[in-house]
Amino acid sequence: MIPTPVATGTGRRHRRLLLTAAMLTLALADHTTLTAATVLMVWGLGYGAVPVTFQTWILDAASEDTEAATSLYVSAFKVNPGIRSLDGASAARTATRGRPWFDAVG
Repeated sequence: MIPTPVATGTGRRHRRLLLTAAMLTLALADHTTLTAATVLMVWGLGYGAVPVTFQTWILDAASEDTEAATSLYVSAFKVNPGIRSLDGASAARTATRGRPWFDAVG
C-alpha cells in the first residue's frame, strides 16, 4: 500500500490546522474585505480537501474492490442530505402544529 496523506494521518492534521487558522483569523483579526477574502481562501483549502481525502481513504481501504468502494463513497455523500432533509421536515412539521396557515403556505 502506498502511504498517502490520509493513510499516515498528515492530511487530517493539515486540514485541521487550516480550518483552525481560518477561524482564529476570523475571530481575532480586523474585519476588512482583505481579511475576509484570505480567511475564505484558507477555509476553502482546508474544507475542499474533505471529499478528496475521504475518497482516497475509502479506495485505500478497499484496494481490491474499487467499484464497491466507489459506490460506498457516493452513498455516504447521498445519504447525509436525505437524513438531514427528513430531520428538517419533521422539525418543521412539529413546530407548525396548530398553525394551519403555515401548512397551507409551506
